[in-house]
Amino acid sequence: TMTSYKNFTRIFTLSMILVFICGMSSAATKVLFYETGKTSSAYRIDTGYSKFKEALKNKGYSVSKIELDLSRNALENRDPDVLVIVDLRSSLSADEMAAIFEFVMQKGKSLFICGGTSSANQLTIPFGMTIDTGMLEDESSPIYDSSSGKYISDKSKFVVSRFNRQNQNIR
Repeated sequence: TMTSYKNFTRIFTLSMILVFICGMSSAATKVLFYETGKTSSAYRIDTGYSKFKEALKNKGYSVSKIELDLSRNALENRDPDVLVIVDLRSSLSADEMAAIFEFVMQKGKSLFICGGTSSANQLTIPFGMTIDTGMLEDESSPIYDSSSGKYISDKSKFVVSRFNRQNQNIR
């Protein structure tokens, strides 16, 4: 059913994030979830993502949330290594965008965006990527590699081969 498919895709997305984060040094890695009215209330670390939060904590990560608009000061005060934005439902303000871009491009920190919404593209387009707001890829939906003209069979690894790096000062 469509509900079980959506649940599967959410779990698949979380699994991919967990795989990536688990590859990072957990020695003081701080994961910060952005949870405001601009994101879906169904996926919060105290409710829908509570098991994910516990899995990260069990691996030694510090997990917290921010429930107010992002700003440079808010990110500096919390000093996360990873900012997670789940299911962004409305546009971010110019100040929030500036804070996120500085966080990623100047501070060299990580940003994870879960859930394909058109609002999320305001964050991905400056990096030369877009999020397809259609179905998420899973084992029943093949991934097509347009450069080779073939379907990808090993979906456990992927590479972003073209990254927008016009500014050489971006870390």
